[in-house]
Amino acid sequence: MILLLLAALTTLAAIAFVAGGGAVSVLWPLAFIWTLTAFTLLPPLRALKARLTAPFRWLRAHPARYWLALLLLALLLAGRWLWDYQPVWGKSPAAGEWAFLGGAAWLWFWLASFGTRPGDGRAMGAALAKSRATGPLLSASTLALLLLAVELWMRAALVISDGFSFTAMNYWWNALHWQPINSLGYRDAEPNSDPTQQQILAVGDSFVAGHGIENIADSFPHVLDRLLADYTVNIVAQRGWETDDQLAPLDSYPRTPDVVVLSHYFNDLSYALAQNPVRVALPPDWIEPFIRQYFLPNFLYWHVFQFGIEGHGGEYVRLLLDAYQDDQIWTQHAWHLQSFVDWAAAHDARLVVIVWPALNALEESAAAAARVAAFFTERGIAVVNMDDALRGRDPATLIVNPFDTHPNVATHALAAQLLAQTIESVSR
Repeated sequence: MILLLLAALTTLAAIAFVAGGGAVSVLWPLAFIWTLTAFTLLPPLRALKARLTAPFRWLRAHPARYWLALLLLALLLAGRWLWDYQPVWGKSPAAGEWAFLGGAAWLWFWLASFGTRPGDGRAMGAALAKSRATGPLLSASTLALLLLAVELWMRAALVISDGFSFTAMNYWWNALHWQPINSLGYRDAEPNSDPTQQQILAVGDSFVAGHGIENIADSFPHVLDRLLADYTVNIVAQRGWETDDQLAPLDSYPRTPDVVVLSHYFNDLSYALAQNPVRVALPPDWIEPFIRQYFLPNFLYWHVFQFGIEGHGGEYVRLLLDAYQDDQIWTQHAWHLQSFVDWAAAHDARLVVIVWPALNALEESAAAAARVAAFFTERGIAVVNMDDALRGRDPATLIVNPFDTHPNVATHALAAQLLAQTIESVSR
């Protein structure tokens, strides 16, 4: 009855898959499944069944091999499911995935039960009790179940962002949460066209776009939008943008803003460095697909074997902070910062700057944040220096998660409150 139930469930899922536009070829394995199901459950030709069951009886006569065969088949089917369908928490399984799971369960149960006779289980149990292979097989089975459990747990509990978007967990976090994307390609609502409201454009990088924030409504530009009744706030930001990327998009935005909020993070001068401060060792080609498709090896590669790759390591921070003390690099960066001052003046827009320190290295990055803040303050630009508001706090309470040092929801809310106060004060 279990075979019949599994075959029926697989058939229903396959039909739903095809009805939803899936490939008709998925129906072909159903003929194989139903043929063997009928052959197993109905009285077949005795001689033919005897021939088909002979290999299974041979395996059951050597129960250690039988156990190993079933274990390998289970690992193969589970691995193929994880590879092809990438199940993660929050992504509803499609009909095609249910069809695969049903077919896989049917196949394993058929091979495990076909041709069994009364007393087979007791005989195999007695043979395994005396076999030297039982201990290693039990250990291998336990390890396989443990690894599968860890993999599934990670897919449920660790669909989270990381600081540099390298990992499988970040890929699926992005697929599930990086929305909405408007017609301009930004993670934001469509540009406001209401002439009765003043326009604020928040310009920057992943801090503005809300990397690590599942709901864009919790990012500081959208919180700011709710705090300021007379303004509407939109986003002009992409992950990875540095200061030299951020000005040109203002010219192409459909509406000239009344206020520009420039968000500056301490790595925004990376473009001026001779080498990229993010040091990574990409996986070799022979293992890259395996690392890409499975969460556990992906996590081990990026977060265990490459210490500090998320930007938590001291070298990444040190290289960037040293750049702020390099006069040549600072001169180049100051030129780009000045271009925002000039653009705002040319377009009769008020410029407000929010300066972010390294949230995982507040004390170390304070001098860099202060230098940027002083640059704008000296030019009469209103500045919110988040270092002043965050100094002395536990970094773990400020960031999204241990692998992602972007600001969390509470830090975004604090930034929005400080910006709202500043914008209201300069508007009086």
